[in-house]
Amino acid sequence: MASVMTVMLLSVIGLGATASTSGQCSLKPGVRTNGHDIIGINTTSAALCCAACFNATGCTYFTFVSSRQLCWLKEDGLGGSSNDNDCISGSRPTPPPTPCTADVDCNYAGTCTGGQCHCDPPFFGPSCASFKLYSYKPGEGGLMISTGNTSWGGSVVEADDGSFHMYAAVMSGNGTLGTWLSQSVVGHAVSKTGPQGPYTFSDVALGPRGSGYWDGVTCHNPDAKRTPDGIYVIYYMGSSNEGTAGLEFNQRVGMAWATNPYGPWTRSSSPIIEPGPKGNWDDGFTTNPAPYIYPNGSVLVIYKARSNENKGAMLEGVAFAQTWNSTYVKFTPGKPLDLPTNCEDAGIYRTQSGVFRMLTHCGCTGQYMWSLNGIQWSRTTPEQPWCSNISYTDGTTGNLATRQRPKWLTDKSGVATHVFTGVNRPGDGGMGHTWTMAAAVTMPSQ
Repeated sequence: MASVMTVMLLSVIGLGATASTSGQCSLKPGVRTNGHDIIGINTTSAALCCAACFNATGCTYFTFVSSRQLCWLKEDGLGGSSNDNDCISGSRPTPPPTPCTADVDCNYAGTCTGGQCHCDPPFFGPSCASFKLYSYKPGEGGLMISTGNTSWGGSVVEADDGSFHMYAAVMSGNGTLGTWLSQSVVGHAVSKTGPQGPYTFSDVALGPRGSGYWDGVTCHNPDAKRTPDGIYVIYYMGSSNEGTAGLEFNQRVGMAWATNPYGPWTRSSSPIIEPGPKGNWDDGFTTNPAPYIYPNGSVLVIYKARSNENKGAMLEGVAFAQTWNSTYVKFTPGKPLDLPTNCEDAGIYRTQSGVFRMLTHCGCTGQYMWSLNGIQWSRTTPEQPWCSNISYTDGTTGNLATRQRPKWLTDKSGVATHVFTGVNRPGDGGMGHTWTMAAAVTMPSQ
């Protein structure tokens, strides 16, 4: 057993900037903590490596390689340790508790009780500013269609008989993700083994309706919900070849509904959220709806849009309807939500205490935000990597090439239990045969 040397850190230099901590860092000379790396950085001592871990989001362990003056920041210590005289390892120093006075000090990702933040899963940290998910591998959860058809994210609802139904974007004709704009349909898959799945493909819930319809070619990015009286409603993006705009700028948000999770489905005769007038921030197209249905039946929808004047910016707005099948009125016609323009594809839910929580993807990072009314949103933490060193439910880790389209699942009491994302494996290419991953907000064995 290596001896333990305790270093009191007051102020050190790390990651190219001043990094301060007043916690204690336990250093173990001759020990290497294996795997689960977040990033490697150059530094000159184990003490500086410890300070870098203290200031890095998601870092709980570290290993300093003396001969290379290289510091490995690690997500956790689940990979175990081994003897290596060239290494010094340790765990993240625990900072003195920062008293909270209200839930806002916990980023509304938990509650402030007795001066301390008590975080709701999947959030953690002194101010509940970080999050961690536990993902299921193919065959253990999520949706991977055996014939090779690509799926790209889906949302899940529970039926009255306890079965779970996923509505996912599926590329027809064995298409890759690169065909999403012309070959996507809304596929329906079923799990009778729990919300995580694995899901078995059942049928095509929504396919192209042909010439003359707003969703004549494409049905994509579904988000399914149930109304207070049990109706199944799928919000989705449809597109067509009508007019001269083309498939990309003919994207519109619409909806379909049924009394049975297997259909038949009735679709809106026209889009429910149209582009704004020329010159507006959303005058190009509308897409990627993220709805929340209130207990009284009214609906708030976050939607993505682009403008013809700034086609590169991904912007988000809010629409509201008094009932799910009434007119949707934009709450943000003048300007978009104050959200990062490099982030998109919101997934939202509302806690029992009335706080909205949102996840978006920003490339291969995830961004958590909160709101008290669904219109003004606050970022709680820098974007967090969620493609590298992801934690699986069997205790192993792995990497993804792409991870997008986050959608929450809550239980009947409104507590978040799972997140579903569209993912791509390394080596398959960014537009390859992707699948829909299920992740639990807590380790299932806990």
